[in-house]
Amino acid sequence: MKCWLVMCMGLAACSGPTPRPEITPPTSSPDFPSADAVRFAALFDGAVPAAETLKAIERDQGWPVDLGEGRYGFACLCGEGEWSLVGDFNEWVPEPMFSDGELSILTAVITEPDELKYKFNQANEFVADPNARRFGWDEYGEFSLVRSDAAHLQRFRDVGSEDILPRDISVWVPANGEFTHAIYAHDGQNLFDRQAMWGGWRLDESLPPNTLVVGIHNSPDRIAEYTHVTDVINDTSVGGNAPAYADFVHEVVRPRVQATYGPAARTAVMGSSLGGLVSLWMTVDRPDDFDAAISLSGTVGWGSIGSSEPTILDLILASEGRETAYFIDSGGNGTCVDSDGDGVEDDGADGFDNYCVNAQLYRELSAQGVDVTYHWEPDAPHNEAAWAARVFRPLTWFYTD
Repeated sequence: MKCWLVMCMGLAACSGPTPRPEITPPTSSPDFPSADAVRFAALFDGAVPAAETLKAIERDQGWPVDLGEGRYGFACLCGEGEWSLVGDFNEWVPEPMFSDGELSILTAVITEPDELKYKFNQANEFVADPNARRFGWDEYGEFSLVRSDAAHLQRFRDVGSEDILPRDISVWVPANGEFTHAIYAHDGQNLFDRQAMWGGWRLDESLPPNTLVVGIHNSPDRIAEYTHVTDVINDTSVGGNAPAYADFVHEVVRPRVQATYGPAARTAVMGSSLGGLVSLWMTVDRPDDFDAAISLSGTVGWGSIGSSEPTILDLILASEGRETAYFIDSGGNGTCVDSDGDGVEDDGADGFDNYCVNAQLYRELSAQGVDVTYHWEPDAPHNEAAWAARVFRPLTWFYTD
């Protein structure tokens, strides 16, 4: 029984209470060009739960919803109070949204939506759409995009499986959605966000053209998910859930990415530290699934730190029929020692950044005739700023390999 239900569905405006319209359009209706448009109409009608419907649209085509004829639907569970829609399309002049409890909702006519930013606004607070499919950062923080043909970021929220905690997936989509190469990268929250630790990787500054990047965010179970066996750290046994994580990447993430964007001609897996370790291990677990693996400062000695489990050094050297090309790197420096006689050259007391074991992995893979490239950045520390400074090398290597 609210006037805004009528106004925002493109019907006549009113000056007083108006009966709630009956909105039951078929998906084939030209006024509702997609299943998401039908969901949006039902959201207006109050016929569906708000939280579930916002999530369903986020998982399908994403927010904002294309309603046809240059109309776009915006909604959020912003909270109580008066919220507005602001963006490039209205010169950032607040346009009041219609509220129903915590739900704020509005349609806007946007005839040329490409590259237009938007946010939700209440008083002096500006908030990016938490469910927006397309997004980015500027000097004012995160923004949302209506649509984009330029290279930009897209996002899928709360992706998980029965055995793996849900997490976000951030996808760098090249211009016009055209790509030949795809990289599945771990610790995805650090790849593009300038507010990430040490300023993040700033990967968009280093990427070659026509490269899709799938940034799989980590979870509180990062150590377990990124390690193939348990090891003993500070007298505690930890790790060993990489098989479940690999299944998640192969059976949940990759199918969703390929269904949305299409397949790539060449595909790589990439990570740093433990992310580098799990990248290497995934090529042993499923040797035919990746054309290349990139490991920056990989924790190659995992399994031998306080235990005697097989390291990736053991496993990768023992694997056969391998077609994967490898890029291995590290910073650091120092004396290399094998004080416990397990065959793994550890960083000595003056060493750091997994320098020794990565150099060993390179030497032994090279001796086997494996397609491997190695870069050493002397004295570089173990952090995102260091990886950001040199990630252009493996990216260029993969693109031109």
